[in-house]
Amino acid sequence: MYPKPPHQSPGPPGALAARGVPPPPHRPPCHVPPPPPAACSSAVSVLIEKPSMFTRTLFASVDVSAPASALWSCLTDYDSLGEYIPSLAVNRCLDRYEDGCKLEQVGEQDVALGAKFKARVVLEIREHPSGEPRGPPRRHPTPPPHPPPPTSPASPPGAAAGIPEDICCKDGGAKGSLFPYPRSTVPAADSHPRDISFDMVEGDFVRFQGVWRIQDGPTPNSSRLSYAVVVTPQRFLPVGLVEGRISGEIQRNLTAVREIAEGTFHIQDPSSAALQ
Repeated sequence: MYPKPPHQSPGPPGALAARGVPPPPHRPPCHVPPPPPAACSSAVSVLIEKPSMFTRTLFASVDVSAPASALWSCLTDYDSLGEYIPSLAVNRCLDRYEDGCKLEQVGEQDVALGAKFKARVVLEIREHPSGEPRGPPRRHPTPPPHPPPPTSPASPPGAAAGIPEDICCKDGGAKGSLFPYPRSTVPAADSHPRDISFDMVEGDFVRFQGVWRIQDGPTPNSSRLSYAVVVTPQRFLPVGLVEGRISGEIQRNLTAVREIAEGTFHIQDPSSAALQ
């Protein structure tokens, strides 16, 4: 190795030119282009509210490049939900009704070091092609051995079930319902919702009930899928852990439903894909 020559200062401006050394070439400043804007229509964001210490209400929505009828067909094909919804280890139809079914589902997620988070629910599913009506959910389970405690006439709907008023009495036509009102719904007056309600009748939660809402989108062959759920875990489960797991599952589930609805619709109507 040759020894490095001693460092010499270039001197004042113009000194290099005076010694016959050409100045360094001009280099424009490095410019990093900004990242492309995110496709907001395909993103799934989850809003979490905390009405009480042990209860969480979660809202989510996503825009879908398929008509509302395609979403409805996918979500009401109950036997096929386990084929494309991630983290659904068990999906079994226990009973069928004219407007729904009783569905057993077991969700499973990896936590850490090989451990898995599992939750089992038996859901009473009800279809509401004209929107979820007012009044308590219709059920077919065995009646409880003791009647619920009486409530005063001024008590809000759901008081006997311990559901906070700000959950069961949302504005927008859902007042009087025991189900949460989905946010991010299409506000157009001619966009009538189609709702699918679910209510836990047996499972690993104290309460697990909510609504899938399907509405026509602002353009032809588009729709909006909204979701709302009220969750109260068992007291021995950290509510923060359950909240995080369900939030991530909702994002994956809505994405999976959107993809299967879009894929099914474009296969049935190939001309629609060329318009996207």
